[in-house]
Amino acid sequence: MLALALAPAGVRAATDPSSGVHFAGQLLDGTKVVLPDAAAGKPCIVVVGMSRGSADPTEHWSTELAKRAGDRAAVFSIALLDKVPGLFRGMVVGSLRKQYDSPDGKAPSYFLTSFDGTVLRRNAPAGKDDDPATYVFDANGKLLAEFREAYSEDAVAGVLKALPAP
Repeated sequence: MLALALAPAGVRAATDPSSGVHFAGQLLDGTKVVLPDAAAGKPCIVVVGMSRGSADPTEHWSTELAKRAGDRAAVFSIALLDKVPGLFRGMVVGSLRKQYDSPDGKAPSYFLTSFDGTVLRRNAPAGKDDDPATYVFDANGKLLAEFREAYSEDAVAGVLKALPAP
């Protein structure tokens, strides 16, 4: 706990690590995924965008954390789409498929969508709407830290510091 107390502002120890925090979502191909279970025994970082304005910051966070975490952790990005009216959800997911389409026809395996954000929003760390919430898990799925702040070099260093040593 002391290590987390020394982390940058916005990073905090999980309020109740025994609560079994899990995130359910779907890859853009429709495959259902539950995190941190899908990390397959690796530490895991989950970056959750909770507003339309958080799309770019969430992608930036996820990309940078994936680069810097290297093989130390699996990094996932979740777009919460529960505020998108039902009539438009299919169109939004189709647009995301086009945006993330790769030459081999497969969307990235780290990007998920979720239409169930009520509990996640209620329990998210305090912060600005357009700042993504970020969660760090150990290899056993125990929540180590959570935070919500704008992207900065210090904030990224704080997330990486919260990861267990290799």
